[in-house]
Amino acid sequence: MNSSNQQVKRVCDPLKLLYKSQTWYLQAFCLKRNDFRIFKVNLMISLKMLDETFTPIIAPEIVSPHVEENMISSSLAFSEDVLYRLFDDFNLKTKLFRKMELL
Repeated sequence: MNSSNQQVKRVCDPLKLLYKSQTWYLQAFCLKRNDFRIFKVNLMISLKMLDETFTPIIAPEIVSPHVEENMISSSLAFSEDVLYRLFDDFNLKTKLFRKMELL
């Protein structure tokens, strides 16, 4: 299903599985659009493995929307038992945690 709730058949070269905001996505090269696309896994009705093969390529980095320049500084504290949620839900990199103090 696409964003307009229409059933669309796509053939793609799967490149990477992504998990963000409690949802799985497939980053792939779509042969119909001849471009990289991100598909929401829970909207896929059926999957079929084809006999065709492809040469894997590196998926492009996903760019976040522009962040406002008028940012404020803040400190957050998290207990260790919820730390995994920061990695899973917010796709944070390990180096960001070096600046955090866990309580």
